[in-house]
Amino acid sequence: MIVPPSRPALATLAVLAFADQWRSFLWPLVATRSSGMRPLEVGIANLGGMYDVSWSYQLASAVVAVIPLLVLYFVAQRYFIRGIEQTVV
Repeated sequence: MIVPPSRPALATLAVLAFADQWRSFLWPLVATRSSGMRPLEVGIANLGGMYDVSWSYQLASAVVAVIPLLVLYFVAQRYFIRGIEQTVV
């Protein structure tokens, strides 16, 4: 009885929680030992050297890192809009 009206809020919470975990940087950097287990953001940070920064590679990989979040947002966009409409009413 409570879950159907709160479905937009739960979908919004799920998308925002996923985005927060997707962008995590410090904890995976500390907790992982192998480079194969690290997330994409840590790999992007490792693209830069000590004296040289490859901006083109870093920006291209940052765009690739954002694509799954954009796809998830566009899939759940109707829940965002429905939640905003229910808040107004």
